[in-house]
Amino acid sequence: ENDGEADKVLFSYGYGATLPTAAKRRLQHSVHLAKRVIQLEQANTSLRLELDKERKKTKDTYQQLQSANTILDQAQQPYDFLIATVRNKDQQLKKSQETIEQLEKQLQENDMQKQSLLKTNNQLTKDIEKLLEYQEPMIIQRSHKDDQHLPVAHTCFNLLDLPLYSSKAILKEKLTEAIQHNLGFNLV
Repeated sequence: ENDGEADKVLFSYGYGATLPTAAKRRLQHSVHLAKRVIQLEQANTSLRLELDKERKKTKDTYQQLQSANTILDQAQQPYDFLIATVRNKDQQLKKSQETIEQLEKQLQENDMQKQSLLKTNNQLTKDIEKLLEYQEPMIIQRSHKDDQHLPVAHTCFNLLDLPLYSSKAILKEKLTEAIQHNLGFNLV
């Protein structure tokens, strides 16, 4: 799946099958990191919403506690009921505060992981740009001394095996034939 997406991105920038394999892998890794960053953003949004809900719940519980204290003071009910209500509300507040602390800690961890992934992604992007800008010179080496063999290109090493032909016409014919009848990757 990542290979296909990476190839689409490469072709959209005008880099076809001539892109080195290492750059493709780096681009695939970059696409994967970008997906992970998006996932972390979605998780952060979800956690923030949950954190807001918990803060509102804590605020509501606190208001209920204040309201209950006011009502009890006005009604002059027994202290046992007052103490039980206060303890219950206090426990609810503690639970809400613990939940808020856990959510804030999770948000911080996600933010740190997101920053780390963005840094790695930026470095990979710089590396890919360097690879795409790098142009290694083509090396031509003699291979055979007859007119039967075709030239062979080793694209990974920027190397061309060129037989020693008997004339320029045969050289032109063999180069044209090799270009028109290429098969992609073959073992030589």
